[in-house]
Parts: sequence; structure tokens; C-alpha cells
Amino acid sequence: MGILGGIIKLISRRSNNRKTGQIFYPGSVGLQHGQLIIPDDYYALVKAYVSYTYICASTNANSVAQSTLRLYTVKPTNGQLNFEYKDVGIDILNHLDKMPYLKKFLRANGEVVELVEHPFLDLIENPNPFTSESAFMRDTDLYQELTGNSYWYIIFQNVLGSKIPKELWILPSPNMRVLPDKKEFIKGYEFKRIHDNVDIPLGTEEIVHFKMSSSTSPYYGTAPLQAVYRTHNISERIDTYEESLFANMGKIDGLITSENDIGEDEAARIKEWFADNFQSEARAGKVMVAGNNLEYKPMAVQPKDLSFLMGRKVTKEKIANAFGVPLSMLTMDAVGRANAVTGEYQYAKRTLAPRLINTAQMINNNVLPFYDKNLFVAFDNPVPEDEELNIKRNVSYVRSGIITANEARIEMGKPELEGGDELRVTSPGQSTGESMQQLAHDIGEELDKELERMYGE
Repeated sequence: MGILGGIIKLISRRSNNRKTGQIFYPGSVGLQHGQLIIPDDYYALVKAYVSYTYICASTNANSVAQSTLRLYTVKPTNGQLNFEYKDVGIDILNHLDKMPYLKKFLRANGEVVELVEHPFLDLIENPNPFTSESAFMRDTDLYQELTGNSYWYIIFQNVLGSKIPKELWILPSPNMRVLPDKKEFIKGYEFKRIHDNVDIPLGTEEIVHFKMSSSTSPYYGTAPLQAVYRTHNISERIDTYEESLFANMGKIDGLITSENDIGEDEAARIKEWFADNFQSEARAGKVMVAGNNLEYKPMAVQPKDLSFLMGRKVTKEKIANAFGVPLSMLTMDAVGRANAVTGEYQYAKRTLAPRLINTAQMINNNVLPFYDKNLFVAFDNPVPEDEELNIKRNVSYVRSGIITANEARIEMGKPELEGGDELRVTSPGQSTGESMQQLAHDIGEELDKELERMYGE
């Protein structure tokens, strides 16, 4: 066997006797059993998909769905791949290099290329006969926004003796349960079929469990909605109060009273008349006339009404902050360009990018190994500021002679120009040909126009 074989066997034996599951098994992390195993009322969380929660959750989910997911691999040293591919530019390589979870792929010997043809691309484009890629990625994030968890169910097919994903389905997170295990940490999952109350066991290979971070459970994620659920309830109560106020209670701006006593019959008549004339949002703001010997009494806005108005603003901000959505993205009113650009940058960097990284990493760890261990996915960089800086950098590099005009154009995805493959070095006091100067000037101007188109006034 040799020394190396003995070491490998020893490591393997130790790994089979690991106690990871025991360390985190329910009841061993200082929380009550029920807190750890039985998640919050996920059905109530899903039903809370209304008002500002709807706006913020759908904003994040749609942003994920609109992001471009690409499939990459490391080209073998012999230069042969079984699928069509294309080279990637330096900007994409720089973007990939910033992703710590991709280090193991980028350290491999060979050139990173993008696959434009592969069974996984076909699968993600049509996860199942009833779902598009956009809807699939949207709902994957949406369940996490509301419940902190999202579950892909993989249906496999046998291809030449290997298990290959055939279809992907999203299982409603309220119906899912994680099955902890003392030895393996998680021994599987359980899906509750509602119509006949049947629990269906599912293996760990069949489920890809996307989850947000949680400080209360190693098995389930914590959703933004859970963090501000009380705030959401306050927002709903404000809506309920206003609806009841307008539809049932009515509201008047003034009252004219009489000093004379009013009998029961007259009071009943006034109540009926009041309901017919003032009780509904369409009749709000009218003045009521009550009888002879009249005195007008204006009805001031009650303190609780003012409190509700301020409360609506506070709840909106709290919910938006929990979901990471800038307030500038929650209004249709005119927003200053500086505020809008800042909001979009912060949103892309702090809210969208982490969600994309988590999604890509789960796919790399739990789906792509069924095809090839050298495959990995990554989303395009969602941060607009980085793209702006790249364009400014290219303008400077071209004018300084660091890179050629065509190298800059290739990085921007534009066709090459005739005569753009030579470096145009121009320094103070150095004489160059007029045509060379003009070409460098034209390229710089074109790059400036591209920048202005993207981030113009």
C-alpha cells in the first residue's frame, strides 16, 4: 500500500467517523428544540407578500431573474473541448478573480473559457416543461426573500451509467422540512403534500437548498421579512385602519350641532342619514348639518391619525432597509440623478451581488458536479460603477499607449477597427504622425460617447 496509501486510508477512516452532525444536532447549540427544528409559520410569511413587502421582495427577485448567468470551464492543455465555447475578455477574468469561491477553478492549469453550448445551459433555459428560466430564477429568490429558504428538486436521468439532471422544480418552502442527523448533519428532506397530508422523503442529492444566513438555526435561513415581521404587521394594521375608516366608520371635517334634545327616533334618523351621506371614502370631507340652534364645530385631525401618517413612512423605511432596497427605487416621483445613481450602486453591490454569489455557489456545489467537476457558473458583474471605471480605464490606457484601441474595443464587446492594433504612444514634447494622433483621439472620443450613453446627464 505504501505510506501515501496508508495516509489516505487513515484520513478516509477519520472522515467516516466525523462528529459534525452531533455538534450541531438539535438541542446542542443552546436553543430550544422547537426553535431549531420547527421553523416559523412559513405559510403566514408567504401570505405576507403584499404592500411594501411585495414591492421590495419582487424588486430583489426580478433583479436576480434579469441577471445573466454564464457557464465556464477550464480549457484542457490539449485545447480540446466537447462543447462550443468562446474566449473571455480580461474584464470578465478580473471579475471572476474577485470571487473567492472560484479560486479552485481559476488555479487550475489551462485557459478559462465560456461554454455557449452544454446540457446544463439547456436545462437552466427550460428547467421543466412549465417554467421559463426567468420565472425559475425569480421564484428561487422570492422564496428566500419571504421565508429565507428555497428548494430545487432535481429529477435525474441515466445517461451512459451516470446520473444527469433532467428537470428542475421549485418546491414551496412552507412544505419543506430538513431532517437533521447526528452523524451526517442532514440525512434528507421531507415534502408535505397538502391535499392528502402525505410526507414524501427526499434525498440530499435530490434537493438544492438555497438559504439566507441565520443566527438561530444551522438548518434554515432567516428571511428579510422575518427580521421585520412586526413592522410588516404594523403596516398592515395601518392599511386596515384606513380601509375601515373610509369604508365603515366614515370621516367628517366639521359638525353642526343643536342645543335642543334629540329623541331616539330623531337620533336613528340622523344615523341613517349620516351613513347614506358620509360613510365611504367617496363622501369623506363633507360637512354635517344636525338641526336648529346650530353651532359649527370643526373636526381636527386626531393625534392617532397623525401618528399613523408618520408610522407609514417609518414602516416603509424599515421594510426597505431589511430587503436592501434604496428608497429612491420605491418611488415614482422625480429623484435626483446623483441620488438615483448612488442608490443603484449601493443596491447592486450590497443587495444584488451577494444574492447572485450565493445562488451561483450553490449551483456549482450541488448541480454542476453531476456533469463535470471543472464546470462553474458565475453571474455578470451587476455593479454599474465597475463598468464605468473599466471604460474610463480603457480611455486612459488607449490615450497613454498602454493598450491598443482594438484591445479596448474587444473588452467592450465592439468590433475591431482598421489600424487599431498598434500602440499610439504620445508623451509631452514627442512628435507623432497626424493620422496616429487623430486615430487615438477618435478612439478616445468613441469611448467617451459610450460612457456618456451609459451614464449621461
